[in-house]
Amino acid sequence: MTDEIRPEKPELAFYYPNPMWHSGDWAKNLILFFDGIALLVPEYMRDRPFEIDPAIATGLHENGLLRILETRVIHRSKGRRSAGDSND
Repeated sequence: MTDEIRPEKPELAFYYPNPMWHSGDWAKNLILFFDGIALLVPEYMRDRPFEIDPAIATGLHENGLLRILETRVIHRSKGRRSAGDSND
């Protein structure tokens, strides 16, 4: 067995039940305790965090602290098909 040092995966705060926070204070509090914030945002709303709260969303994104997750990508990574996929 080798003593290989592996980088730890970042601990992300998954914000739910909405795809976007209602107050920037939520994001500021979460970032104190986690390595980043993950949002599950539908594809058609992908830019919404940057439109609703540009100061916080842009700052988090520029520093690698914001992850936008999409249901279509998550389903594909699990070997499933989402409802929007073709049946080819």
